[in-house]
Amino acid sequence: MNAVMKMNNMGAECLRTEHYAQALATFKGAIQGMRALQRGEEMNKSLEDPQANRFYKFAASSIQEGENEQEKEQQPQNQPQQTTALHFKPCAIPSSSASTGGTMVYRNVAIADSVGQSEEEHSRFSAILFYNMALAYQTHDLTQGQNEYLSRSLNLYNMAKDLLFSTVDDYEQDVGFYRLAMGILNNMGTILFDLSNFDKAVACFDQVKVILKGCQQNIPTCDPCNAFRLNSLVMLGAPTHSPAA
Repeated sequence: MNAVMKMNNMGAECLRTEHYAQALATFKGAIQGMRALQRGEEMNKSLEDPQANRFYKFAASSIQEGENEQEKEQQPQNQPQQTTALHFKPCAIPSSSASTGGTMVYRNVAIADSVGQSEEEHSRFSAILFYNMALAYQTHDLTQGQNEYLSRSLNLYNMAKDLLFSTVDDYEQDVGFYRLAMGILNNMGTILFDLSNFDKAVACFDQVKVILKGCQQNIPTCDPCNAFRLNSLVMLGAPTHSPAA
């Protein structure tokens, strides 16, 4: 599991520095590895992408080196993590980057600090992986001024949302997962807005408002939260119904 977490964080750094191909290969490998672990298989035999396999070997070797050093310094060894924790770092794209419709994209990539051992904790970590991969596709489109991967990104955000919201009681206890939930919904809303699916976009931003209202004491005023509120205001001027297909 540590190797999968390491791969996520390596992919996050690739995304932050606009190395999209490497980021996507690493996130894909981490997702494949996560699925292999859940099936009880060896991760290094399940990676289809050669580049992802290289990232995995690097991650695994660096973890082993760290564990060897740790064993020299302390006894006994650390116990497995019981919870999944994360923090966010901004991607290296212009702060003015917005969707074509003018709504602001949440551009922060999720860094995993620990991964719990339970099935629910694995679902939470999988939500991080799918969110990061969706963000990689979306920010690639933003920086290239195109909409090539909007549908793919939306599908990945949907997967992340379903995984995260299946552990709703858990994520509400962690400020990082409040922000992850709002980031997923916000970015789904921006894509749906760009696709002129205004009804569903409004529904996403309405869910963000509900979370914001319910966690005001847990999350202080911050730029991302202000952007979420701004997007909700933008949606007040959106058409009431999506155009007919």
